[in-house]
Amino acid sequence: MTDVSFEEAISSVLGLVRAPGERIVRLPDAVGEILSRDVVADRNIPPFHRAAMDGYAVRWTGKEADRPYRVVGTVNPGDTWSGQAGESDCIKIMTGAMIPEPFDAVIQVELAEQMPEGRVRFREPVSFRQNVALEGEDAKKGDPLVPRGSLLQPRHISTLAAVGHWDVRVTVRPTVAVLATGGE
Repeated sequence: MTDVSFEEAISSVLGLVRAPGERIVRLPDAVGEILSRDVVADRNIPPFHRAAMDGYAVRWTGKEADRPYRVVGTVNPGDTWSGQAGESDCIKIMTGAMIPEPFDAVIQVELAEQMPEGRVRFREPVSFRQNVALEGEDAKKGDPLVPRGSLLQPRHISTLAAVGHWDVRVTVRPTVAVLATGGE
């Protein structure tokens, strides 16, 4: 009988192992699978400046609490707005909505007081780009999002969904056999 070290035994077995194949699973079934290819951002995330909370988009001056603002429109997520706005005009905006030009800050709805004739007054000023998620703030186009070899968990599924990976390339699960030998 020949004694074989652990390292020699592992080496001889690993020489017989083939690289795992690849298969495609639907996104809802990907939890618990091993990702076979890197997933990178296909665009800037978010793809535009967006409101980080419900409120009013304004042109930043630092003097937002000094005067009432006229509400000239509303923007919901998925909507666009292309109206005209003066320095004392604002738009009502919902979380996730695209912030149109010329607005560059969002004052949260809790800091606004409704006034007659479609106007609002803000209780405190805002800083430049406050409550604004900037284009590409989460990831730039080409940035790695989920590396190959990751054990996919629910947090990865939402990332894959955000970049449109409905069919996910994962490794084929290995086939393992246990062979019992000996006289015990």
